[in-house]
Amino acid sequence: MAKVLWSGRLEAKPDKEALKFESSITVDQRLAQDDIRGSRAHVGMLKHQGIIPAEAADAIDTELGRIAAELEAGSLRVDLDTEDIHSFIEGVLTERLGDQGRMVHAGRSRNDQVATDLRLYLKREVPALREEVVQTVLVLLSRAEEHLETLLPGYTHLQRAQPVTLAYHLVAWAAGLERDALRFSDALDRLDECPLGAGALATSTLALDRNATAAALGFRGPTLNGMDTVADRDFALELASVCGILMTHLSRFCEDLVLWATEEFGFVDMAEQWSTGSSIMPQKKNPDFAELIRGKAARSIGHTVTLFTLLKGLPYSYDRDLQEDKEALFGLLDTGRSSMRVFREMVRTARFR
Repeated sequence: MAKVLWSGRLEAKPDKEALKFESSITVDQRLAQDDIRGSRAHVGMLKHQGIIPAEAADAIDTELGRIAAELEAGSLRVDLDTEDIHSFIEGVLTERLGDQGRMVHAGRSRNDQVATDLRLYLKREVPALREEVVQTVLVLLSRAEEHLETLLPGYTHLQRAQPVTLAYHLVAWAAGLERDALRFSDALDRLDECPLGAGALATSTLALDRNATAAALGFRGPTLNGMDTVADRDFALELASVCGILMTHLSRFCEDLVLWATEEFGFVDMAEQWSTGSSIMPQKKNPDFAELIRGKAARSIGHTVTLFTLLKGLPYSYDRDLQEDKEALFGLLDTGRSSMRVFREMVRTARFR
């Protein structure tokens, strides 16, 4: 049975089914490189502070670098029977270095470790998603420039109201996405604090240098309060909300496209690669991809509600319930990214008429 980091004084271990139930490695394995990066910064600080011998710190850092390279190359595969990615990496390290490898956890709890890994991951991934939004805005503006004089009915209550141009409508979509990009920037600014050194909830009696660790990892500075640090998932809620708003925007845009693609409206002809046919009606050309984005928006809103519901009843500070934050948050980021790419190409290749 895989060793768990929290075993401590407990002699009886969970059986196979219980360990599978509590395992999160299928979800958090994507944090592997962030976990290693955090550990290397932590070990460097432990060395500088004289908390662990320099020789041990150097050996740990070298081996962590080797593990990172092996994971990247695929020569080392994550053991999905391990409880989580943190246990897996520390287990490999200890297997290779023995007791020396266990020094990596000095002055650190899995509580501040997990929070650090997640923030590091988001500092990498959220800018990439924001850039997808920006690129989509540029495509919308480019298509708008092509249709400065293409007339289109403007609607209220889904009734024809005032004449507008297609450019005016496309820029309306772009304006909503611009706000989404700004929201991602705002959220990134608020999560830019380093949890390492908060420990389980009340920091450590060791002479940790939290400012040095934060600087080494590229954070603006350390978090303010250890108890708040391990309890806090505000940054996840904020990003979930931004993703939910983003997907709501895309859903509304796609609703327009679905309507416009009908014979009754006839405003757009979607490219064949972004349409499907019918198994029984050969005349059909269905805007399935637009419909799927509209449907995936429902799942994204559900993930957002999941995170709020997860947190609303938790006492301070850390509770194991927080393990469930990542599946919802990762799902939001993944869905937002894939939906944005599909929508952008649908708009780029659409023939407006």
